[in-house]
Amino acid sequence: MKKFLTCSFLITAQLATALPAFAGLATVRAVEPVALVQPVEADCYALGEDKAAELGGTLAKANPATEGGAPVCKVVILVPGKDGARPQRVEVVIPQ
Repeated sequence: MKKFLTCSFLITAQLATALPAFAGLATVRAVEPVALVQPVEADCYALGEDKAAELGGTLAKANPATEGGAPVCKVVILVPGKDGARPQRVEVVIPQ
């Protein structure tokens, strides 16, 4: 019985000293994770819609790309033709 009490005392003492350390880890992990990936396609679509409104057309396609190491958006806009003619396809490269 004496050995049992000694063992339980040692285990309790070790747990008491270890719990604050684990509590500190729990607070560190509670921090919100940072997004490593940004939604580039959504940004390109929004930039394309703005450019289409500026040109008076409708957005047909918006794709993210890189040119010269810089991120850009390649956008295709359909601008209405004059006097019922077919719409013109305008390709625009917008820097991000």
